[in-house]
Amino acid sequence: MGIGENLKKGLGYLLSVIGYGSGASVCSYLYEQDLSVYGRSITGRGFPLSWWKEGSIVYPNSPITYSFSPENFVIDIAFWSLLIGAPYVIHKGIHKGIQWYRTRK
Repeated sequence: MGIGENLKKGLGYLLSVIGYGSGASVCSYLYEQDLSVYGRSITGRGFPLSWWKEGSIVYPNSPITYSFSPENFVIDIAFWSLLIGAPYVIHKGIHKGIQWYRTRK
């Protein structure tokens, strides 16, 4: 297996982990956090950081405001990508360690 093939495999793995992390981040929209302050009702969405916020002033017929935080969304994607990718990297490291131990004899 050449360097080019390893690079292609690694890049493919990295892109798939980032894709799964992005999907998990979008699914984390379902997680709600109450970020309300006195006189203002705010609902944050996303986990671990709220990257989508819905807010309204506690007053009849007040408009609902929405805000998106791209920084929190990118951090969320990184968090979920690490959470998804870490078990695979640990598994590969253990597998290589076992192979090395068996060939050492």
